[in-house]
Amino acid sequence: MVVGRERLSPMALPAHDVLWASPECTGHTRARGKERLHHDASRATAWCPIRVADYHRPPLVLCENVVDLRRWDMLRAWLVAWECLGYVEDTARPGASLDASRFDPAAHGAVLDSADFGVPQSRPRLFFVFRDPRQAPAPVDIARSPSAHVPVRGVIDWDTSRGFWSPWRDLCDDTRGRIEAELARSRPADGRVMVAYHGSETHGRSLDRPCGTLDRNDRYRVVSGELSRHLRVGEVLAIGGFPGVLAFGPHGITPAGIAAAGNASSPLLNDVDAGDTTTELMWLLLAPRDYLSTFLKIGTIVALAIGIITSVFTAIYITRFIIEFWMARTRPKTITV
Repeated sequence: MVVGRERLSPMALPAHDVLWASPECTGHTRARGKERLHHDASRATAWCPIRVADYHRPPLVLCENVVDLRRWDMLRAWLVAWECLGYVEDTARPGASLDASRFDPAAHGAVLDSADFGVPQSRPRLFFVFRDPRQAPAPVDIARSPSAHVPVRGVIDWDTSRGFWSPWRDLCDDTRGRIEAELARSRPADGRVMVAYHGSETHGRSLDRPCGTLDRNDRYRVVSGELSRHLRVGEVLAIGGFPGVLAFGPHGITPAGIAAAGNASSPLLNDVDAGDTTTELMWLLLAPRDYLSTFLKIGTIVALAIGIITSVFTAIYITRFIIEFWMARTRPKTITV
């Protein structure tokens, strides 16, 4: 398993019944742009769950990634590796084959969209469920009946009397031009739109249906009349379908908060029926991949700062106590310096 740029041995992980894995998607998604050297290393993180499962042998493994994972040249080899460990794929279509001559990537994995589960964001993701039939004989079905779509408009705080609203006409020419173009295109009666203020995306996102997939970049502004502001971290979490009471920890501000929240996956599945046992799974991957190492670094810095501050004051009082104790015991007539 990879934590930041470091490797973690599977032996360091505790025993578990369900392995929920989200390998890096950067190397697979077409949204990454031009192929880079580090994208191959990103794709290689898909082998990490196999290393963990090989050591711990959990009864159930769930892997999530972008739908473009089906385009991966190593997908068949990856699925064969699970088969070699004794796992069966419950998300494969009937008749799906791992034989090279009959292998069809579309026959493996199940695509679920968070918008079909009451989340105000369309975020299609590819899920694989691998089961050890020796430990979990009953197949696992993650299919659910889709629910009504929720418009993103309802999770935005439109109260312009609070927050960091400012006149959008005072923004730079590029951002102002994007807002003017979207207002002219969509012609909203209430003057409210959501627009990407930088990057290659120049159009707005509809407020009357689930918005498109948000990413780790803080690139969206909401506009209400003549005022606009950035999306707040709480709104990004709400768009992802996370509970409003969720505490975000050290990344409660932008841009780090937006990055971690936008990179997180929606809580699509609450119940996974594993035979007679229902396992409650909260999909809370708010510190995936590189962000886990960030938490560790912040914790180390804070602990070191506390240690330095306390050691300074402690040293003074300890030194004073030692001197007073020595003076009381020995009562020296003279002290040679």
